[in-house]
Amino acid sequence: AMQVVNRSGLAGDLYFFGLSSAATNVPSGGKYLVEVAFYNNFNRPVGLSQLIFNIGTHGFELESGFAFATGNYNKIIFRFYYQNATGRAWFDDAFLIVAP
Repeated sequence: AMQVVNRSGLAGDLYFFGLSSAATNVPSGGKYLVEVAFYNNFNRPVGLSQLIFNIGTHGFELESGFAFATGNYNKIIFRFYYQNATGRAWFDDAFLIVAP
């Protein structure tokens, strides 16, 4: 899943982001993560940050961190990945906040 945020900003902008996720029987390999990517006017990435969730089975856990724009941008894409052949994952309470 993905959320596009149409927001312009400058190189050096910092955001705090995170997400809660629960999982059942998540195997190793594949992708189980959340990422924030900044894109410029030419639709090229100018910053990317990822948070990787624990594999296996677990209740909701929160992962959070910072995303940093390395260039001027006009949109932010917030992506949630679960790409595994087996198991299930649930995502909840996503946030993306401009850091002071």
